[in-house]
Amino acid sequence: MSSMISNISEDVLMEILCKLPVKFIIQCKCVCKPWRTLVTTTRFVKFHLSQANKKSPNLLLASSFHKNFYSLDCETCDECVRLNLDMPPLNRISIVGSCNGLVCLSDDKSYVLLWNPSTREHVIVHYDHLGSSDYRGDRINNNERSTAVMGFGYDSFTEDYKLVKIEYFYDVYGFGTMTEFDRCEVRVSTLGTNSWRLIDDTPSPPCYIGNLFRVAHVNGVLYWVGLRGIGIELSKSIISFDLRTEKFGEVSWPEFEDHSYRDLGLGVLRGSLCVFSYHLEHVDIWVKMDYGLEESWSWTRQFFIARSTKYLEPLVLLKNGEILLQMGYRSLLVYNPRNETVTVPNVRGIPDRFRTSTYVESLTSVASLMGMAGNCVVATISKGEKNEVAGNI
Repeated sequence: MSSMISNISEDVLMEILCKLPVKFIIQCKCVCKPWRTLVTTTRFVKFHLSQANKKSPNLLLASSFHKNFYSLDCETCDECVRLNLDMPPLNRISIVGSCNGLVCLSDDKSYVLLWNPSTREHVIVHYDHLGSSDYRGDRINNNERSTAVMGFGYDSFTEDYKLVKIEYFYDVYGFGTMTEFDRCEVRVSTLGTNSWRLIDDTPSPPCYIGNLFRVAHVNGVLYWVGLRGIGIELSKSIISFDLRTEKFGEVSWPEFEDHSYRDLGLGVLRGSLCVFSYHLEHVDIWVKMDYGLEESWSWTRQFFIARSTKYLEPLVLLKNGEILLQMGYRSLLVYNPRNETVTVPNVRGIPDRFRTSTYVESLTSVASLMGMAGNCVVATISKGEKNEVAGNI
């Protein structure tokens, strides 16, 4: 048996092992030393990720009440599997985003948690109220309050993962709306550098980016829905942030044929940016088609869903052409564009109320990305072991 294994070329072995779920690849480390060495190489991890990105992602469900997390195979939609995650006590948790199998969570107050649900490894990065002590103390006074929104993504050019924090400052005694902020500051943290960097660029003209809308990450660019104006003058824009250049931009909306929409949202379907417009009796889904240069991209309306609800959000475009949707915070639906029907999948173990994100299976090590520096707690939950590393971000 051992001689048969040794006769398999490394390239063939990589092709075979990369077809396995991550939990079985981890078990392969115990087969023999050469296998253990192979599956931990950067080459194997990258190749496995490239294959995983060709498959439908898994759905991550965060229970709103119990702070529990579940994984769902989007293609089968049969059962939610509970995921173990040891988190510090908190009042509120939000999913910042996911990228290359890594999920970023935040409590909006004291820490960011970077997590690989497939390997069960996570790193807790502590900081002071979404910032670091080097700037908050001398920039905020007793008459000022702030709110922030975050983004998480990957720059393939530098192979860096980055956190982006957009913070808005208000006068405590002011009576303005959320779009009437005094100033905006943007900071970027490259994982492993252990610090925030204040950048010069901010969205222009000024706009408010809040947590009401999901952030979309496509090919190293983050996209948010930005708000400008007040009252009946309130308008929405698509604000982009390029993780390579660390510059903001703005993307035009599709040329809507029907301007009776009640709301707009952003998402990602099979690696493409999408816009969904909510109308009184239907939802339109527009996809940004990539024709090479960004200037040549165009919006195409790909789906029309005759469903009278404002809170219908596309999550995953499945292999058979159907779309997995989320309705509000309580239901998952499947839309079949061929016969224009909407069905409710029978998902066992689904929580009563939840938020969602998608992720692919990945072997990417969070601890390696962090360089084991910073005020981090690294936990490998599968064995119940925890290693603590002191520091700060």
